[in-house]
Amino acid sequence: MSDSTRPKQPPSVSRSVHYHRPGTTTEQAPPVPAVVVALLPEDLTDAVQLFVMDPVAGVHFVTASYSEKPSPGKWSYPPYVAPAIVDKQPAAVASESLLRAPETLKPMATMAPAEKPTVPPPAPAAEKKS
Repeated sequence: MSDSTRPKQPPSVSRSVHYHRPGTTTEQAPPVPAVVVALLPEDLTDAVQLFVMDPVAGVHFVTASYSEKPSPGKWSYPPYVAPAIVDKQPAAVASESLLRAPETLKPMATMAPAEKPTVPPPAPAAEKKS
């Protein structure tokens, strides 16, 4: 693989990537999801084998080369999407309560009968009429 077409992060088996259908541009058709299933020896080719999940053409295997810019018939890494910022308070409260939980838990053997969790009995099976 030449350095100009070498991905910044080497591909690895089971990695999710985008595959760009041959004969289409990104404007014509969005990339389809694919998973790297095999790394081919570098001295033979600069390609990887992909399992492509195409809603139009169905699922299939394809051997494709890497391209940093989306190019037809090539694969690329999906663009980075920053995680959504959410209110951190509930998670912080939950993690603090989990940290305190071991101190407040009682072993089942030391619980009074009223404190023990109960499991409802199974519902009676309906009788079959013949």
